[in-house]
Amino acid sequence: MGTFLLSQRGIRDSAAHAAVYELEEILVETCGAKLLTPRAHPLTLGLHRRGLLTPRTSKLVTRTNRYYETLDVEIPKDGSPNVLLLPCMVGSEIGVLSSIPDWRSRFDVVAAYVVDAWFPYPPEVAEIDHLFVPVMDVVGELGERFGIPVSLLPLGSDVVRHGSDQPERPLDVMSFGRTPVELHRELGRAMNQPHSRQAYYRHQHPGPAKNHFPDHPRYEERVDYELRMQFHRMMTLSKIVLAFDSMYETDQIYASGQVNARPWRFRHSIIAFRWFEGCAAGCAILGKRPTTPLFDQVLDWEDSAIELPEDRKDWTPFTLALLEDEARLAAIRERNYRESLTRNDWRARILAMHEALGLEPPEGLLEAVASCRGDDPPRSA
Repeated sequence: MGTFLLSQRGIRDSAAHAAVYELEEILVETCGAKLLTPRAHPLTLGLHRRGLLTPRTSKLVTRTNRYYETLDVEIPKDGSPNVLLLPCMVGSEIGVLSSIPDWRSRFDVVAAYVVDAWFPYPPEVAEIDHLFVPVMDVVGELGERFGIPVSLLPLGSDVVRHGSDQPERPLDVMSFGRTPVELHRELGRAMNQPHSRQAYYRHQHPGPAKNHFPDHPRYEERVDYELRMQFHRMMTLSKIVLAFDSMYETDQIYASGQVNARPWRFRHSIIAFRWFEGCAAGCAILGKRPTTPLFDQVLDWEDSAIELPEDRKDWTPFTLALLEDEARLAAIRERNYRESLTRNDWRARILAMHEALGLEPPEGLLEAVASCRGDDPPRSA
């Protein structure tokens, strides 16, 4: 079987995409996938550098098939199936298929995994064989809309490489992403004073990448890779990581009357990367847990998430009290890492993807999954 991986790393260099590139690295490592990295067409780059690449001009360029440079891909003809996989951050990125001439006739199986599974999607999506998404509430709608098989595949993390149960944790609380601003301020005032015995670290990802089309094609030598490695390291040095359901702040704003309707993206509770990554790093996850029923399927062990009180005035005292409970934090650290490794590593997700597609999993993948679970590796037929 020839497995090919169509990556966005030559086009995008955001912090969000870095999490997807970690999945790609594991696909290459365990499945022997050949990495295909299209670059932007000179027309696209020219518009971008002159500040003229707006959503409207992007659509016009895409229609002329000049958004990406054409990839020259050699497809083996040995009688085994040729598979093309597309890990994407958003649905519109499926359009990168246009970088491969006659892609549909050249591959036996084409499947995409879309993290932010919201609309819009390009026309190419109706021609692929399978779509995987991590949001259970949209599976039926997407399948009905595009007339293709759509399966639920939760997010995961590279626990093998970045997971940790190390006891030395000099940082008390770490936060990033979607966290109420008043909690940032209160924890900063409580912990980050000159003589504080505790430390609060707020990890801030850079905004939308200034270099939307990276000059350097090698991801491992770029700043977005360096920042991702720093992010993982800081989590393994933290006792507590803050995490809030995607719906939590949206519901608060909606209830206050500040908006008339929820944005499409936040009509459903999701289990974002932060929950899997924080657990893998051995941190206690403190905040407002996702309300999706999927949470009780993939993170259903004791203290996988600790709920903050309803009254926001109690949040900081609650956090400080939890830091004093060293025995509980130690148990959480060991349990979160162990359960993440055996259940929520990306390697298990890749195996589930092969099973859904009816593909024989490579030996390297079977061995990697068995190692995570502490089993003897099964052998493919």
